[in-house]
Amino acid sequence: MLSCLPCLPLPLHYLLYKVRIFTSSAAILSQRRISTASAEGPASQGKCDCIDILQLDIDRETPLKGTIAVYNAHVLASTGKSDWNSKIELEDGLVADLKGVLGRAGLGKGFNDLPNNVILTTNSSYPSSPSVSQHGRYSSAYVFPQNIYLPVVPHSSSATSTSEAHVQFIRTYLLPATNTFVHAAGLPHGPRKVHETHVLICTHNSRDTRCGIIGPMINQLFTAYLSSKGLLHPEDPDISVRGKVRVGNISHIGGHKFAGNVIVYLPPEKDSWNQGGKGIWYGRVGGQANVERIVDETVLGGKIIQELLRGGIGI
Repeated sequence: MLSCLPCLPLPLHYLLYKVRIFTSSAAILSQRRISTASAEGPASQGKCDCIDILQLDIDRETPLKGTIAVYNAHVLASTGKSDWNSKIELEDGLVADLKGVLGRAGLGKGFNDLPNNVILTTNSSYPSSPSVSQHGRYSSAYVFPQNIYLPVVPHSSSATSTSEAHVQFIRTYLLPATNTFVHAAGLPHGPRKVHETHVLICTHNSRDTRCGIIGPMINQLFTAYLSSKGLLHPEDPDISVRGKVRVGNISHIGGHKFAGNVIVYLPPEKDSWNQGGKGIWYGRVGGQANVERIVDETVLGGKIIQELLRGGIGI
């Protein structure tokens, strides 16, 4: 008989969302044991895909490749939360300020350095640096694939002239062919290099329930598996440990119908400030077998899992 990995507790909003009542997880698993050799590899045979039992409206037919928009930089604002307003630009914070400068599409129309320079801005569950408390209304931010961390970036109503500070932030760290190892005007602290890998999972429930349900469960699976291998990064945002992995929740990145949606940012192979890393976007990440493959093959092996690939940057 096949043995099934234990399922994670279902989120409360899922229980409210579903009309159908399952009598017990044991009964579900006995009905829905699956073999996912075609999409998850031979090593996954016999493992239960716990996400599959949720019976959400996931698109399993549309080809995944090419389902992301091309972008040049990804700004990840630290908020300490795992869900946000459906439209994150309506919340007070760094993302709203950057979108105010860039425009909602992130095209940076006022920056003629490169036409159609697209900048992706999202919130994350990462906590801000303790340094933020010393400066008032500031946030911390990561920038990928440049792989830099800014511990203190001003946002609305800070003492700094935010629009000018944000323009300098964009010009210094987000435009292509810039030397990111400089201290942008208007920022109290300069950047530090990011040496660790980041696994980012969409959990934006207020935007779409599918990611809101699947995302937190996937996060728990990644966290547990990385911990078991001694790879989980310490939570302290002001340190960067080479060879470790941070796991974070993020806001809407598009493609909720392909939930679970995961981005893996790998640091550059060479320790160079002018060499960015790689961003690999996966869709339909649906359980323990997928999580183990992403960690073992992508995080540790640097390989792309073609069956789950939506697209990427620097790949």
